[in-house]
This record gives sequence, structure tokens and C-alpha cells, in this order.
Amino acid sequence: MISVLVFTRFYHLDWGEGHFFHPDENNMARAISGLSFQNLNPRFFAYGQFPLYLSFFTGQLLNFFSGRMGDPLSFSSSVYLLRFWSATFSIFTALLIQFVYKTLFPKSRSRLPLLLAIFTPGLIQIGYFGTTESLLCFLFLLNIYLSLRLIKKGRLSIGLILAGTLVTGLGLATKLSAIFFAGPILLALFFHLLSSKKKNKILLVSLFYLFLSLFLGTILSPYNYLSKKDFQNTMKYEIGVAQGTPRVFYTHQFEDTQPYLYQFQKIYPYAIGLPLLIFSLFSLPLLLKTKKPLPLKKWLLLFVPVLVYFIYNAQLYTKWTRFMAPTFFIFPFLSAYFIDRISQKKLPQSLLIFFTIISIIPGFMFLDVRFSKDTRVQATNWMQKNIPADSKVLSEAGNVVNLPLDPVSFSINNFHFYDLNQKTNSASLLASALEEADYILIPSRRIFANHYSPEFPVIEKYYQKLFSDNLGFVHLKTFSAFPRLSLREFPLLVLPDEYAEETWSVFDHPVVRIYKKTDFKTKIEYQQLLTIPE
Repeated sequence: MISVLVFTRFYHLDWGEGHFFHPDENNMARAISGLSFQNLNPRFFAYGQFPLYLSFFTGQLLNFFSGRMGDPLSFSSSVYLLRFWSATFSIFTALLIQFVYKTLFPKSRSRLPLLLAIFTPGLIQIGYFGTTESLLCFLFLLNIYLSLRLIKKGRLSIGLILAGTLVTGLGLATKLSAIFFAGPILLALFFHLLSSKKKNKILLVSLFYLFLSLFLGTILSPYNYLSKKDFQNTMKYEIGVAQGTPRVFYTHQFEDTQPYLYQFQKIYPYAIGLPLLIFSLFSLPLLLKTKKPLPLKKWLLLFVPVLVYFIYNAQLYTKWTRFMAPTFFIFPFLSAYFIDRISQKKLPQSLLIFFTIISIIPGFMFLDVRFSKDTRVQATNWMQKNIPADSKVLSEAGNVVNLPLDPVSFSINNFHFYDLNQKTNSASLLASALEEADYILIPSRRIFANHYSPEFPVIEKYYQKLFSDNLGFVHLKTFSAFPRLSLREFPLLVLPDEYAEETWSVFDHPVVRIYKKTDFKTKIEYQQLLTIPE
């Protein structure tokens, strides 16, 4: 099973075929490639410096063995180093899920937690993105594991507290939201406080833990302090975006969304898979009804930190999938408990095998995204073979990263749909672009899925006309990576994920659509089609 885990995380680390489409991954890689021993200021503060330094010093270690110590790292090398560490921490997370399960249920011999973790779609995806989510998920779970060990000993263990301090410090040096990761250790110390006569000592240890964690977070991400103004400006912007002030074009999908409900509609069914999500919910009453109930302290250490993290992040205006990534580990854990418990009911063995198989189907099918050629590369190759040279292609700006089309072969108009509604002559501008275009390229769902309200009348009408074949363009080709199999083969198990929270698909497997002009209209005719009656 370990070999399967390693294979699913490390296979095809060069996804994207040499093109790097993930914006956060690109930003981090650019920061790493600009580092040197003489200057360790990344000039990038959306995340902390620890993951950047981890990849930089790993790369320099490799340079040492090749005789190039001190040479700057290339952008592509930086990307692959980030992906290597994400995959590594994803492996550690899956193993740690098994260890936590064994800690809570020491008599269990089940390997289900590990199996289900291997095939949890969200854990697979964050494991091959060269970003911070895989590391954060691991650190959060590691602090929960340490807190369980801390109360198991029945006395304060300085070694475990120091380990928790290091983990929390690493989290803070990765992303400031990791302050929530202090919760498990603080809760374990609180339990010691309730039962100990040396309350002052425990309070002092708690303060020491917090202070040293903050100190380590600062030491391991020093330019948050050394370049305080740049750091504060970045944090002000990032916090504002998360809270919806200002509204930016790439968060419009969250307009009028319901906190807490949204995550169970648009994130967890896709990142976890419906079977695991359902089994996790079914496991909760079983935890309460068991003849040998899980000790309350352990139950609280497992769930309270996850719940607190979820409650805060789920209420934010911006509800990206990556904000929920540190909670992904709880679902394979609970699903394994559910299947293990019902296995004690003397049910047919075939039924238990069935439950296990349907649990891993979403992850098994999601691996096809990892194993397949990127849809943007597929679309690019197809267009260069099947579309005449010098064709004029109307595409969309702001779609994460543009398709790697050869500008010599095609004339690409990356049209700015996002600010179209702010212009009084919007219909005229789009009509001019349509008159010139031979083909329309829709690189992802980012615009048409988020601009259907009265706030965007011209954009909404444009896509309505295009998709209903009333714009003079016919659908030519669609490139989609997931799900590859017909939904009729796995009803209700695998959902088409284009309408999940958009970052779930647009970073690594957007649906790409191509349309060809068949009815040549004038600008005036297009403008009449797009004009909204008063």
C-alpha cells in the first residue's frame, strides 16, 4: 500500500508538459528563483518564507553535488522542487492519518484510513500542486497527533511540547492562518490544567509554547519583520480579498454565496468524494453510540481544532478550496471508522468490500487527471494541427494562465471580459472583437459561470447566444479531463466538477471549448444581438 501511495503522489510531477499553469505555484517559484545566499529576501509575502527556503536550500544541496553550489535556481527547477515537497508532505499526511487512527483505536488493525487517504481526491490534488496546502495539512494533523500523545502520557512532556512548538512555528512561517494550528496543543494543555495542582506551571508552559512558536515563526520567515512595510501591505490586500473588500474579478464566484453551506455544495463533494463525505457524516452518531465511547478528551482534541478552523474560514467571503485543505484529513479518518464499525455488525463481507470500493472510486478516477495530458496542452496541440495559420482567435484574458498558443501561428485577442460591464460601449467593443474573430476559445469556466447576473447583461447575453448557436459560431471541440468515464457507469459517485468551486478545476484540468465562425456578420449585426433592450 505504501508503494501505491508513493506512486500516486510522485508520478507525473512534470504535469503541464513544461507549461506552468498554477498562479500560486508560479509566484512561489519566481520568488525562489530570485533567491541567493547573498539575498534571501523573496519579495513575495502572500505566504511565509519557510516553504520557499525549504525548496531553495534543497536545490542548493543538489547544486552542491553537481558542482554548481551557489548558482541561482531556474524557474522550472523551483517549480519541481515545490512539487517534490508537496508530494512528500502528502505522503506524510496519509501515513499520519493511519497513526492517529491507531492512537485513538489501539486495538484496530484496520488499514482503511491509509487506503482511503491515498484515494481522497483533495489530498491527491494538493499533493501535486507546488503550493503550501499539503504542508499545512500535514502540520495541522501533526499537532493533533502530538496533542493526543500529550494527554495519553498523563503528565506534561516537555519533548512533546517542544515538538508542538516547532510544528506551530513552521506553520506560522508558512502561512499566518496557521495560528489555528496552536489549538490542539493549547487544548491538551487546558486538559492538564483542569486536572493538575500545578496550575501556574501549566499556564507558564502555555505562555512559553505560544511565545516560542511565534518566535520560531518569525525566525523561519524573517522578512515578514525585516521587510515589514511590504509584508503589511501584502497582508492588508490578502485579508481584504478574503473578506470581500475589495471585490476583485477572480472572486466574483462567491457573490451571494452562503457560508458553511457553500463548502458542502461546492467543495467537499468534489475534493472528498460523495461516498467519503456521506460515510463521514454517518460516522458521527456511531462515535456517540459506541459501547466503548472514545474518551471525551481525545474526541475533543480531534474535532474541536478542525471545527474552529472550519467555522472561521468557511464564513469568509472568499471560499477557495485551498482554504479548506487543512480539514481534508478528517474525512478518510471518519469514513474508515464508519466502515470498521459496520463491519462489526456481521454484515455480508461483500457489502463491506462494496463500501470500500465505492469510497475510492472518486479518487481513482481523479487520478486520471494526473495521468492525462493537460487539457490546455491538448487544446493547443489540436488547434495548431487543425486551425489554419493566421486565424484570428477571440479568447479571454484573466484565465489564470493563457494557453501556450504560438502567436506566430495565430492572432490571439485575449479580450478583457472582466471590466466590460464598466464601459458604456461594451456591446460595441465585443461586437468589434466578434467581427474580426474566426474562432472563439473559452479556456475555462471562469467568466461564463460567474457573469450571469443582471450586473453583466452584455456578457450574459454573449454566452447565451454563443451556447445556443445564435451568434454565428458553432461548437467545434471540447477538451475535458474529468470524469473520463460516463456518469451512468458510476451514478452519484463521481460528479462532473466544472461547477465545483472554480479553483478545484481551473488550475489543473479546466474544460476548454473551441467554436468556429460559420455565419459572417457585421459589427452592427453583432451589436444588435448583444444590445439589451431598454
